[in-house]
Amino acid sequence: MVPMRLSALPRFIPPSVYDETRETVRQKYSKIPGVIDVIEYGTIPQPGISDMDFIVVIEPNAKVTLPPLKTYFEDQQYAMSHSHFVVSKNTIGLLRYFDPFIVRFDPILGNIKLSLESPELVKLTEEEHISFSLDYPLTSWILPSLPAIAKTLVTGELECREFLESVKLLPYVYREFNYAKLTKDASEPFTSEFRGLGNEWFTFAEDVRLKKTEDVFGKFRSSTRKILEICDLGLSERSSKREIPKELAKSGSVFQKKIFKKYPNSICVCIGNDVFVYQKERADIELTYQHFKSLVTNQAYERSVAVLPLHLSATQNRLLFEEGHVPDKFRCCFFTDLSEIPVYTHPALERRTRIINQTLDETSNVEGGKMLGKTYGLRFSPKQNEFDWNLRGRIGGIYDRSIEKLIRTPLGKPLRNINGTAAL
Repeated sequence: MVPMRLSALPRFIPPSVYDETRETVRQKYSKIPGVIDVIEYGTIPQPGISDMDFIVVIEPNAKVTLPPLKTYFEDQQYAMSHSHFVVSKNTIGLLRYFDPFIVRFDPILGNIKLSLESPELVKLTEEEHISFSLDYPLTSWILPSLPAIAKTLVTGELECREFLESVKLLPYVYREFNYAKLTKDASEPFTSEFRGLGNEWFTFAEDVRLKKTEDVFGKFRSSTRKILEICDLGLSERSSKREIPKELAKSGSVFQKKIFKKYPNSICVCIGNDVFVYQKERADIELTYQHFKSLVTNQAYERSVAVLPLHLSATQNRLLFEEGHVPDKFRCCFFTDLSEIPVYTHPALERRTRIINQTLDETSNVEGGKMLGKTYGLRFSPKQNEFDWNLRGRIGGIYDRSIEKLIRTPLGKPLRNINGTAAL
């Protein structure tokens, strides 16, 4: 690995900023027709590092425009870090199917009389919880962290706030694995180091911070590798083989032919510029990161490729045999040269897909919202109104998509100014 440099450094903000942000959110949403309540969920253990998560609950199919982040003060934007999630009144009681491990639930407008203990908030059975333990940590936390790890290994750049948020999740992964009897380890071995880095971040001198971050990043890689090994074994024991639908057989694009020539007997899932290849008989994990420059603008593009053992695809593969928005979009991202694939499914996971599909339908008229719940990195955009979807936006979108396709081909090679591969 090249020498590490730290970027996107967290900045300290006092706890009062979180209180002020919460009050501003309350004031803004109390005046918007169609909004029933706003739920704050999750905890803020590390001010300046932790962000605030809000769920906006709307009347089904209501036309609502959520206040953009730019309408908040700078510190408030930093405290939230992303746009707000949105669900409909019909699905808020099923919140544990969006996030099975939720630990905090506070309606801040007071119109919804729910808490984590409310009988109206559906609880998971032990069997359902185990099924989510096999699925949710892998596909919501671990796989999405691989592109950032690849970038750090190849370039040395580590985006710190995102990294510190990822690190704090690993102890929760072990908690769920222990619950599902996937591991006998009572806790993640590096828990104290992972939590200590964030807790003491603002007290370290610059040189000490770099040294400690390098050490924790090494342990983060090791722990992530171990988690993927546990998942691979657990899913290989629990998944079944299913024939691939004929319409999903290997496609003929230049990029796909190149992937299957280099990694035969595999599944390729392309989610934007993040590519996941799951190969039969593979044991090690290979990460590639590439950086591109546009020919005519200063726009930069990134692409990562993670090559992984085949059974790690089993929980996603179930979507190929389900219906609705999420499965339809996943099928468009899925390619394989295999005739049989591993599939892990459970009625609770299939119900989750139906709930997310319903939510996408009932919030389709919301502008500025973010989809709550795991959609495997697939992008679901709200309807664009006629004013915003202008000619410039269309041309820019077509150009970006063309460049993203170009960089996957041999013709795009001259655009690559960073290109490297490393083992996890």
